[in-house]
Amino acid sequence: MPSNDELGEVLERYRPYLRVLARLGIRDGLKGRLDASGIVQDVFVAALVARDGPAFCRGTDLLPWLRRILVNVLANKVKALRAAKRRGDLEVSLHALIERSSARLDELFAATSPSPSDLFLSEERRLLLAAALNILPDRQQEAILLHHIEGRPIVEVARLLGTTTPAVTGLLRRGLEKLRAELQPADYD
Repeated sequence: MPSNDELGEVLERYRPYLRVLARLGIRDGLKGRLDASGIVQDVFVAALVARDGPAFCRGTDLLPWLRRILVNVLANKVKALRAAKRRGDLEVSLHALIERSSARLDELFAATSPSPSDLFLSEERRLLLAAALNILPDRQQEAILLHHIEGRPIVEVARLLGTTTPAVTGLLRRGLEKLRAELQPADYD
């Protein structure tokens, strides 16, 4: 069994990816009440506690296992918020949201991938995309998450960000350019 330090090193590879998914899970009525970085930290704590379980021991299913933990952490946070305040806008299907967001991340990577023949998105590529997304300025990252990952129309993204549609178009264009540059393989000439 790995030590806490060894497990911590393994989990750190997944931090950007889980942070992106956590940000996607913290929408609308949850925004401002939950913090994506705090959620990921809670996921890591839960993973450390459950590391003796069969899911961790298999090793190959680590990413789906961490996504399930993320869904559970978010669900518990929502239940706590719901208990504190009875509000209808907190009704969220977190599992469906995380799975849909993960699939949309796959689609976004395929759209920004320099090689059209490379359609299969491995776990490593998901992690690279998430890390590249986390490098973007907050407004660009938010615009990309809302439009390309959640599939919201540009008009709605503009409303949510409190800006104009041309401004959102610019955020998306600059953000995708930075993603492409970040994900472009290095030339080995």
